[in-house]
Amino acid sequence: MDTKKVGEQISTLRKGKRLTQSDLGERLGVSFQAVSKWERGETLPDITILPDLAKVLETTVDFILCGSDKVIEYKGKFSIADMKNTGSRYGGAST
Repeated sequence: MDTKKVGEQISTLRKGKRLTQSDLGERLGVSFQAVSKWERGETLPDITILPDLAKVLETTVDFILCGSDKVIEYKGKFSIADMKNTGSRYGGAST
């Protein structure tokens, strides 16, 4: 995972919502310095913050981390054989 790209994503999304780093930090319970470090690619947000970050920025965690809204359709339990037969890591779900 490229921390610089994740930081750019957060920055772009934050600015698109017309939020300052302080605004975003307040909504998430972190300092503006933490938000700044994320945006510069020095650190990543803690995993426990990611769902709230996505909610505030009106996006998905996948979009923040990967730059796309990859949706994996869960179709219930699947076996190793199912994965081998479909050639998919997710039991035939489209990615």
